[in-house]
Amino acid sequence: MRRVRKIAARCAAAALIALQPSWAFAQDAERDASANVAVMERSREGYDPLGLRFGGFVARPAIDVELGASDNLFLSETGEQDDLWTAVRVRAPIESDWSRHAVRANLSAERRMHQDFPSDDYTNYDAELGGRLDVGPRGQVNARVSGGRRTEPRFSPDSPSAARKPIRFDYRGVGLSGAQTFNRLTIGADVSWRELDYDDGETITFLPLEQDDRDRTETFAALRAEYAVAPSWEVLAEVRYNKRDFDLEVPAVFQDRDSDGYEVLIGAGFDVTRLVRGKVLLGYLRQDYEDVGLGWVDGVAADIEVEWFPSELTTVTVSGARSVEESAYFGAGAYTLERAGVRVDHELFRNIILTGAVSGGRRAFRGIDREDVVAAAELGATYFINRRFALRAGYRREYQNSYGMTGDDDYDANVLTTALTVAF
Repeated sequence: MRRVRKIAARCAAAALIALQPSWAFAQDAERDASANVAVMERSREGYDPLGLRFGGFVARPAIDVELGASDNLFLSETGEQDDLWTAVRVRAPIESDWSRHAVRANLSAERRMHQDFPSDDYTNYDAELGGRLDVGPRGQVNARVSGGRRTEPRFSPDSPSAARKPIRFDYRGVGLSGAQTFNRLTIGADVSWRELDYDDGETITFLPLEQDDRDRTETFAALRAEYAVAPSWEVLAEVRYNKRDFDLEVPAVFQDRDSDGYEVLIGAGFDVTRLVRGKVLLGYLRQDYEDVGLGWVDGVAADIEVEWFPSELTTVTVSGARSVEESAYFGAGAYTLERAGVRVDHELFRNIILTGAVSGGRRAFRGIDREDVVAAAELGATYFINRRFALRAGYRREYQNSYGMTGDDDYDANVLTTALTVAF
């Protein structure tokens, strides 16, 4: 704990990843899309990196160097272990600067090294190539190809608690989407495919932890419609479909966990003067499993994100969702995830951003007696020194209570980070 306090003394507050709005509204001639600009979206004259120009392309490379500390690295209920780490992240995005159409590419990598527990060291990397084709004045088609290697975080409900090292996996995927606006109506569609390949793990006594039963292919499709009833709000409707195919089948595994499911949602998007904007979608979801013992999961579906602007210097973001997620826990085909959170970003000065957030959730597992309640609180600050340098610091407290005959560990952890970003 002494080392954690040393890191705490160096940290002014907590660095949080900005929540970026992910919805698109129907655009008509009457709508002022720039009426509201969130604090973390705002351009900052004199502090935004200029990037590196190559003809019709702009590259925006950046390097993050982070120091961190946790008082419960393994998220254990007993025998808590603290540790320090150093992480280096490199990002190299490049995109076209054309008036029509676009292409983009991004390469990124992260190396994290621990002082006392090198078993938790890892290297992640990601690559993506994509493009946009503008079709007429109000239509577009997007395509992307991506892949990489990731490390499953210890707080993941699928991460084996007995694993000596975090579980690694490879992924690759492709996606295609498009949208066309007809006066007040916008029709959009998405299709994507992703393949996940997990490495086997091992226990602290070097016994094997088989993970091949998690290898799978996921297919996703969605169709959405947005109708602008007025310049400030629109009616939204969306149908989503997914199919999850696991590589191993019975008798190689205990259960056939292949499934397919859908969500039907309807709601509204709104942008009320300079006060509030967002989307609220509610509906029904269902996931059906091949194994009769797993049956199906159904119930309410939700997708909510609302931004409130009490002043030009403050953005309050409220979010919530309910979904069905895959589970690697023995005997459980899936769990329903209910989550909600509130985040506040405040621009103390043009180059100093203060942040705070609280979030919570519940995981209800299907087929086993287990329910998890999780919560987290974060505080943070970002100091933009100039166009090239920025300092971030953060504190996060996370908590889990797990109930039932097959419940996981209860834990709480305190995490401190401080980071320097160098952008070009």
